[in-house]
Amino acid sequence: MLQVVHRVITRHVPGQAALKAKKAESGAVTLIQRFGWAANMNIHLHCLVLDGMYRRGIDGTQEFAEVAEPTDRALQTVLHTIITRTMKLLTRLGCWSKRRVRPMRAGRPQL
Repeated sequence: MLQVVHRVITRHVPGQAALKAKKAESGAVTLIQRFGWAANMNIHLHCLVLDGMYRRGIDGTQEFAEVAEPTDRALQTVLHTIITRTMKLLTRLGCWSKRRVRPMRAGRPQL
């Protein structure tokens, strides 16, 4: 699932910088946290993503191209894409089925 998140983000950022994804490199660091503040099972990701892309300059050196701060709409679009692709992946792996949806209960993690 981490690959899905990184792929969606690194494909979105070049568009913000008016660059082609194949001609630019992004960077991110992700921490996978398994527990919440109350030591309960709560798997989630903390991602630090560069606010731009590295591209090769005319002389072959790396240049950093900053991107503007994302709008709320852009963040919603990225989040929707991540959710959609994650659900497709989980379905393909047999970990999710619309028929098996159970309501969440307070205090009980749903894995």
